[in-house]
Amino acid sequence: MKKGVCILAGLLLLLTSCNPAPFSSSTPPPFSPSTPSPLYSSETSSSPDTQTIRDTEHLHLIFSDTVPTEDQIAIAGFYEGVVQAVTSRFHYALTQTITGYVGGVDYAFGENNMFYQPYLPADRFMSHELLHPLLSNVLGPSPVTLFHCRHNATNYYLFLNESAIMAFDLYFIQPPRPIHLYAAPWVRQGVTLEQILRHRETLWPSQVNHPLFSFLLYLLETYPWEDFQHLWGYHEDLKKGDWENTKAAIRTAYGKDLEEIEVGWRTMLSRIDLAPEWLATIQYTNDYLHTILAISEDLDLFGKGLTYTQTMEQWRQQTPEATKVGFGQYYLSLPLSDLQQHEQSLASMKRYFSDLIPTLAPKLALPAPKLIEIETYSP
Repeated sequence: MKKGVCILAGLLLLLTSCNPAPFSSSTPPPFSPSTPSPLYSSETSSSPDTQTIRDTEHLHLIFSDTVPTEDQIAIAGFYEGVVQAVTSRFHYALTQTITGYVGGVDYAFGENNMFYQPYLPADRFMSHELLHPLLSNVLGPSPVTLFHCRHNATNYYLFLNESAIMAFDLYFIQPPRPIHLYAAPWVRQGVTLEQILRHRETLWPSQVNHPLFSFLLYLLETYPWEDFQHLWGYHEDLKKGDWENTKAAIRTAYGKDLEEIEVGWRTMLSRIDLAPEWLATIQYTNDYLHTILAISEDLDLFGKGLTYTQTMEQWRQQTPEATKVGFGQYYLSLPLSDLQQHEQSLASMKRYFSDLIPTLAPKLALPAPKLIEIETYSP
């Protein structure tokens, strides 16, 4: 994960606390994160007061003492399960051990056979940072033009590498996160993949992120993973645009036109029940995600005489209700019941950062697009 994305990930991770999900269309992973794994080859303490080392078949994990022992065991088993599932599905034998540092850090990063993951009890079983070095090992470097998009309002870029890792994480994460539910209202009111990849200047962040991650997860859930491997390994034509390369890559990898696959995805989304409380929550989270990304783009945030930790602490003090909301791969699993309190908290956040960094004020003052009334699906 690169520097700009690292900062964003740190913001998202520190503000995340999700509730258990009662539903998800994701295929369950072939292992249970709550069951201790029998794969440990060693379990040793290194500086007992600070960290514990746990080795699995493919991982060398260093846990901070802030992570309870039972969670260390469960997390190690979950990570090893993700590695085994990915290598098995892609018929790849991992030749190098991946080192992971879990807990004791307030940032997230993964690259070059190493990853750093903060410890968040509600999000113990996510694998985003592990997936960076893992997929790099298994699939190699990713194309730069496929599913490449930019949030016009924030200048935040997404490439296939990051978007696909979001999708893989959503495939494995426990409890599941309802990404298809978050994508459904935007798609059902007219957002298309072509609009995301060619005309993103008309869209807000959640109108890009939610459908894009949902579509990539749909590919993992619906088609053989070998097809996705061909997509990742597609030799793009850098003289062509993002949309043209993406269409050609899908045709080559899946043997179907992108438009045909999109019809199947849109049909799946059309069958999701969008209860009023969910629509209200998704409407609110659209504004919240835009605020997060707008703030993260102004790197002068940490040039105001505050450390990263101090800034985050002031943020939490300004917006105590914000910790219930998660984005990126960490979507709310249950609709919000106290929206008015969250809206007041968000307004407080915007005032705080507009005062801290006046150049942010115009971005944070933009009105969020409104969801239109969505008709209930009838088979």
